[in-house]
Amino acid sequence: MACNLLSLFPKVLTISLYCYTSAIVIYYVSYNNVIIPIIIITILVIALYTYLLVIYVGPGSPLDHKPLIIKNLANAEIGLEEPPSFMTLKNYTLKSDGRLRLCRSCFVWKPDRTHHCSNCNRCFLRMDHHCPWFASCIGFKNQKFFIQFLEYTTLYSIIICAITSNFLYHWFKQENYENEDINLQVVFVWLLAIVTSISMIAFTWYSIYLVVNNMTIIESSALRAHREELEILHDSGHPDPMLASRAVNIFDLGSKRRNWDSVMGSTWMEWLFPITTYRQRSSIANGSYDDQGLYFPVDKKLKRDIQLQNRLLTRLTPRSSMDV
Repeated sequence: MACNLLSLFPKVLTISLYCYTSAIVIYYVSYNNVIIPIIIITILVIALYTYLLVIYVGPGSPLDHKPLIIKNLANAEIGLEEPPSFMTLKNYTLKSDGRLRLCRSCFVWKPDRTHHCSNCNRCFLRMDHHCPWFASCIGFKNQKFFIQFLEYTTLYSIIICAITSNFLYHWFKQENYENEDINLQVVFVWLLAIVTSISMIAFTWYSIYLVVNNMTIIESSALRAHREELEILHDSGHPDPMLASRAVNIFDLGSKRRNWDSVMGSTWMEWLFPITTYRQRSSIANGSYDDQGLYFPVDKKLKRDIQLQNRLLTRLTPRSSMDV
């Protein structure tokens, strides 16, 4: 019961803030201006629809794909039960023993970029992060909608900030304070819009930066840690060539446009509107595993190095492949 309430609170708060700020601006600020309410309500509806879509669609889990479910965990750990062939052929992120990763909590094989969320107690495909504002994780299936929600919210905050700023500017310029008290609700919305605009611009920019570089927040942190470790090894006079080959983003397709398209779709309609990308719809319709978050294209220049490294790991470290 307590968990349900904690999950419900950020959703109610987000929707309430959207509706409250819209109502205040439309009722107290727009007056007889018809355009302002139309703009605000349009963005409000699209943003809230996208917000709910992020929650409803979810990030996608390996548990949703029957071939990834492990029948016998003990056999899988010692190699008697093998992962599906598409993982063996197209996955590159291995454990230290050279085997494909698995999750002991979810009893599933973990494709590349899959991680287990301790808050949700579930594995998610291409997990980006657990977002408290959604009480949900952001991953393969809902990251596109998450980025769009950030963009809509940033635009909404800037518009609200501009409208309320203009209202307060003219209120002071016309010296209305001599005859009436200032509307504290408008002032509150104005302050909230300023703070929200600044924070949303920063976070939206960072999220888009990760997308155009084909990285998640988890991968960005891991890559930064790898590079710091590499610098320490280099400074100590003992560089590790294997670590050097791992301190790169193997999922970067070499072009910011290709990286962007891989998440957001390849047409302006897919970029602007909260709709599933054509590639994902086509893949589902054809019953294909492509574009389902189970494997991802890898930079061809790095593929051979990764394969050599994985073979070396298999030979040198014969340990369990269980998730740690």
